[in-house]
Amino acid sequence: MYKILIIDDEILIRELIKKSIDFNALGFEIVGEAKDGRQAMEMIEALHPNLLLLDINIPIINGITLAQSVNKDYPKISFALLSAFK
Repeated sequence: MYKILIIDDEILIRELIKKSIDFNALGFEIVGEAKDGRQAMEMIEALHPNLLLLDINIPIINGITLAQSVNKDYPKISFALLSAFK
């Protein structure tokens, strides 16, 4: 199974993502959720996810900066950038 980490500062969005897709049926397991960039980095190091579902506008380390860091330090981790920014 591929491991997913959901990163969004809004709990309702994280819940919506989890409920909107049957990840298990697609071969994915949600291994964690992070509410900011610092927490996400700690979880990435500990959980070694395969995919990040990443909001662009998150506290402490924004999603773009986090994606760049992950791409540099963990090139095998894929990510999908999400945003509801208006």
